[in-house]
Order: sequence, then structure tokens, then C-alpha cells
Amino acid sequence: DRRPRVRFELARAEWQIDPATAARHLSDLGRDARAGRLQADAVVTVATWMLWLGRTEEVPDVMAEACRASGEDPEGSAARPRVPEPWLRYVYPGLFRSLPGAAASSGASSVASSTASSVASSVVSSMGSPPGLDPARPGGHRAHADAWRGTDPDSGWAARERIVAAVEETFRDAGLGFGHLTRIAVIAALVHSGEPDEAERWCDALDQEEGRRPPLVDTMVLVLRALIHHRRGEPDAAARCVAGAFDLVPVRGFGVFGGVAIAVAAEALTVTGRLAEADELLRRPLPEALFASPLGLPYLRARGRYQLAAGRPRSALTEFLACRDLMTSWGVDLPGLLPWRTDLAEAHLALGDTGTAHRLAEEQLALLTAGETCTRGATLRVLARALPHDRRLWPLVEAVELLERSPDRLELARALADLADQHRTSGRRASAAALARRAAAL
Repeated sequence: DRRPRVRFELARAEWQIDPATAARHLSDLGRDARAGRLQADAVVTVATWMLWLGRTEEVPDVMAEACRASGEDPEGSAARPRVPEPWLRYVYPGLFRSLPGAAASSGASSVASSTASSVASSVVSSMGSPPGLDPARPGGHRAHADAWRGTDPDSGWAARERIVAAVEETFRDAGLGFGHLTRIAVIAALVHSGEPDEAERWCDALDQEEGRRPPLVDTMVLVLRALIHHRRGEPDAAARCVAGAFDLVPVRGFGVFGGVAIAVAAEALTVTGRLAEADELLRRPLPEALFASPLGLPYLRARGRYQLAAGRPRSALTEFLACRDLMTSWGVDLPGLLPWRTDLAEAHLALGDTGTAHRLAEEQLALLTAGETCTRGATLRVLARALPHDRRLWPLVEAVELLERSPDRLELARALADLADQHRTSGRRASAAALARRAAAL
């Protein structure tokens, strides 16, 4: 019966245009997979699509068939790419335990581990990853896992140089099968590591390559550019890129990755005072599985930032506490990933609770590494607001000095504006005016 394979190929073609359109085939393809009517590589792809769209409850059965099919393959698991299971834990922490072969996480080798990991590889490569991702080189997957757990032995410039080398290799060695999605992933790692300008250079190189790209790839490049603008504190440009991405592929086609795109756009709209537009964007439906994934963290944070700007600090507290609870439950309480303590401190300041805000800001500063200048500068600015007026000057001065070395112009503008206010209240009007002009120019 050729129908299952034809159905799979049709879904694969539609997926490159709009995953939401291809989703109409997933129920039938799931039945085909469980009945053994698809080859192992097709089953892995179907499971990947399900994870993308947040249909996580269907994945364990489909993965069981993938394991069985791999076991019957005369070449066995050796013919399948082996990617460590922490990749799956990045997209859906905890889901791996429900998949066949979950015991492999303790070090045992199994077909299930290899198959589950190849699904995770496909998903993560589709939309970026945290700092340290290097899917192009041997050992890169271990670096990715260490970065996610916060145990990456490299830091600062060493880690950034390693990521740049990964980008260069994916572009140089096109013959090794590094596709657009892998390139997007390593460029996204550059953004996360604090190198948006370098990421933009490689993004331009990707756009200048000859040949047509599937619409889904064009969409993800736009989201990547939105992340670059967001990291540089350019909200208008970030919002335009996300709007362009949604023109190519509707929000529902993004699946759980829609949370990232909406988060970037909603934060951009919030900081520019377009609260009604941010509210409309944050009301768009997304898969429930988003909130079982770290991909949901920026979305929760964006909702909290919106609530704070709308004058609802208690609602903002709820969102930021959700970030805290998820990150601690996954064992990934990493300020560089999402500084929930700084966000919580701002919400407590809005409620007039300077004591709690001061404690949270101090805790955040103690957890930051030397290379996290942007988060440190932003946290110092919040700490200053929790201090008496006569003690605010030097934290703000240090915040400005740090943020002048970071790519985030918006956060620098905030620190300059607060420092200008501090000079103004202290009677130094000339200095205050000069600082205010710098902030306005940014």
C-alpha cells in the first residue's frame, strides 16, 4: 500500500509552506506509524512534527514504533544519527522520561535513546537553542547540554569564539549536509551569546546564497532577525520582522515556537507604548504544550512585562513566578536564560515593596557570571530603584558603564534615564540634561 508514503510526502511538502496545513495529515500519519506502515526515518519526522505543533501526548506511541522499526533495520541504530537526549529535554523537559528507552539517560545505550534524540535534534535545529549549541562539530552536542545545565566549561569570549567557529563551519562545509535549519540554529546561538552584530552578518550571508528557500525557512530567518533586533534593543525593527514572519506563515503554523516570536513582538510593542496591540498579540491561541517547554519562558515573561506596563503588577507577579517555578522544576535556574528575579523585583517595586525588590536584585547579582554584562547592568538599575535616594548614584553609574559595553541600546537608555533623574533630584541639572539627551537619542 503506497498511500502512507504518499501521504507522508504530501505532508512534508506542505510543511515547508505552512506546518498548520500539513497538520491535517498528522492523525492519519500517527496511525500509519503505529501500524508499522512507515519507514523509521519517516516515523521520526512525524514525531518531530508532533513536537513542533505541541501534540506531545501522541509522541510516546509514535516513538515506540520508531524504536521497533529501527530494531528491525538490518543496519540497526548505527545508521541513525546519535544526538544526546538532553536536546529533547531542552524542548520538553520531562517528556523524555515517558518515551521508550528513557533509562538511556543514565548512560545505557539503546535504540530508543538514539531515536528520541534524533527527534530532539530536528526540533531544536529548527528554531535555535541556548548558548553553546554546536551541531556542526563532534562534541558540540555535549557543549549544548552543558550550556543548558549551566555547566559549560567555557565562558565569555571563549564560548563565543567556539560558536562563531561553528557558524563558519556550517557555511563552509555545505557538502556535509548542513542545511538552512542547522545554520539558523547556530546563528541563534550567537544571538544568545551576546553577539547580535556577528549574528546579523551571518544572517545576511544566508540571505545572499543563491537558490530558492522554502517559505518556512524564510519565516524563521525573519524571526531570527527579530531576535537580533530584540537583543540590540531595537523594538520597532523587531516587531516589523515578526509581523513579516506572520505574513508568510500564520501563528498557528509556528506551533510551540510561536511563543518565541510572539514574545519578541509583544515586548517590542509594550516598550513602545502600543499596549493594545501587545494585548491582542498575547491573546492569540498557542499550544498548551508551550507551557511544558522552555520555549514558553519568553512568552510568560512578555506577558508579565505587558501586565507591568499596563499597571497590573500583581498579574505581572503571577507570570514571573510561573517562570521561576518552571525553571527551578527543570533544574535550569540560569539568569542568562531568563532573569526572573530582576523581573520580580520590578513588580515588587511597582507594589511599593522595596525590601523584597532589594533582596531579589542582590540574589540575581550574586548568580551572574562576569560575562553577563547586560543582565548585570539591568539588575543594578533595578537595585538602585530599591535603595534610598542618597545611595542610588553609584549602582546607576556602574549600570551605565556595563551597558555601554553591551549591545542592548534600550536597556542602556533606561539606565541613562534613571541616572538623569538621580542627577536632577540631586540638583545637578546640567548633568541631568546631558544624560537625558543621550537616553532620548538611543
